[in-house]
Amino acid sequence: MVLVATTLCVYVQVRDHSFVQLDDREYLTNIRSGLDFESVQRAFTSTIVSNWVPLTWVSLLVDYELYGRDPAGFHLTNVALHALNAVLLYALLFQLTGFVWRSAFVGAIFAVHPLHVESVAWLSERKDLLSGLFWLLTLLVYTRYATGGRSRASYVGVFVCLALGLMAKPMVVTLPFVLLLLDYWPLGRLQRTSGGPLPDFGRLRAAIIEKLPLFALVTAASVAAVIAQWTAGSVPDSELIPITVRMANAVESYVAYLWVSVWPAGLHVFYPHPLEIDSPGRVAACALLLTGVTAVFLRGAAKRPWAAVGWLWFLGTLVPVIGILQVGMQARADRYMYLPQIGLSVVFVWGVAELVARRRTLRLLASAAGVAVVVAFAVTAWHQTAHWKDSVSLWGRSVAVDGDNLRSRRGFGNALRREERFSEAAEQYSEALRLEPRDARSLSGLAEAYNALKRPDRAIPYYERALDLAPGRDRTRINFAWALFKTGRMAEAREQFEQLERMLASREIFLSRRYRFSLHSGLAAVLEKQRDPNGAIQQLQKALVARPDSVDANLRLASLALRTGRFDLALVHLERAVDHGGASPEVNATIAKLRRQRGRR
Repeated sequence: MVLVATTLCVYVQVRDHSFVQLDDREYLTNIRSGLDFESVQRAFTSTIVSNWVPLTWVSLLVDYELYGRDPAGFHLTNVALHALNAVLLYALLFQLTGFVWRSAFVGAIFAVHPLHVESVAWLSERKDLLSGLFWLLTLLVYTRYATGGRSRASYVGVFVCLALGLMAKPMVVTLPFVLLLLDYWPLGRLQRTSGGPLPDFGRLRAAIIEKLPLFALVTAASVAAVIAQWTAGSVPDSELIPITVRMANAVESYVAYLWVSVWPAGLHVFYPHPLEIDSPGRVAACALLLTGVTAVFLRGAAKRPWAAVGWLWFLGTLVPVIGILQVGMQARADRYMYLPQIGLSVVFVWGVAELVARRRTLRLLASAAGVAVVVAFAVTAWHQTAHWKDSVSLWGRSVAVDGDNLRSRRGFGNALRREERFSEAAEQYSEALRLEPRDARSLSGLAEAYNALKRPDRAIPYYERALDLAPGRDRTRINFAWALFKTGRMAEAREQFEQLERMLASREIFLSRRYRFSLHSGLAAVLEKQRDPNGAIQQLQKALVARPDSVDANLRLASLALRTGRFDLALVHLERAVDHGGASPEVNATIAKLRRQRGRR
């Protein structure tokens, strides 16, 4: 009850949060209906944001069935899952070790640690929470299997829970290795009868053979995850980030994760990859630190097995996301510590407990200090959660922490532009271009901001530079054509629109209904200016296929039809405009006149 209450105190504020402009839109776009057979089938046969995560997708479908598109329901489901995971972690450690307060303290750190805010407050990281849930359930069922006679039913339960975890997020591929760690401590299935830190190799071989079906399952999941990421283009070219740079970043990231686990200050949403080795000396120092700690813990494993197990838990569970196989352009991410941080907490809590075990006064002081640590983490997490209120707060925080972060500047500009704060958005895009003058997305964003400020003349040069760098940005080209139209450059605007229309017709590009409408209505506007009303009518008809409820397009088409003597066509679209809320005295009078002429008195 205390763990749940503490979790709620930190995260209940998310009921007032909105979705953020960071993958949330992609997840919600893929939710087209509630929990029906077609939607579930799509969840199991498609990827979403480069990931095959059908269980996560299904959980979002359930939320949509219950709450529609209200963000509060989705966010509170995340909070409930996180609170459940904290309770399960406590239950697991208590069942494994029999220590109530040590287990409770690890659960409390897990519940309120600021590193976990990203996983809880961000809708798109539902996959962290669900995979964590089945990770913990797998360990609980495995504990029953290992201590209860190794029944076949329990083993099947382990296999099923692991499979469900993999369908929530592939990061749980390290779980069979963690089971081997638990076999060593606290289950004691691998110890030598003569003592010593090394496991009995006969028992180790038997434990590995026992887990071969689990290893086969995670191997298949790993291959599928890599293929999905590679196919989606999320894996950067090895020439952009060489293996030496990736290894150096991995070493530094391990130490960075250690530091923010102890002192979680300056957390934000995106830590850019350095793309080069900034300081070989720093990399060497980090490698020496990791090697030294590992050696000390392994050497003392006979007396302090919890230290070796917790440390290897931390090192091993980060392997899929440490950047050896780079996915995306981040150096590291807070969300990646959702499960690895448990290992560090075990090392810390069991270590402190051993230090104070013989003195009652020290135990009382340690208890008070532990409560203070939990409270400090909770307060920090509460403030960190507030930054996830909306996209402007999220990216504004990132810029405040790291002003020289290109992705953060651009993200802040995008968020401000969506809030129609165009002047502020232009400032952020300009700062992004100061950091990287050849960033096509920032160039395009700055052009869009100027366009919204009714300065198409200033927008056009930025559109041109953006399209020179990234000619495949079809939506940018549509807006560029509109800017040319607004400045009276009709021939150039028509050329851009017609090029896109040809590409759309030949299926070289795919455009959403919104952008198909913009393309055809823009070309219609150009043709109308060039005194080709019949061509404009054809384009407006195509635009209305994409958005039949557009009052403006229906009225424009009706006006052109009247000018060309096509009165029946004009009447049809005037009536459609009225059906969609476009009634006015002039429209009604024109409809009346046309109906009277046709005997529909």
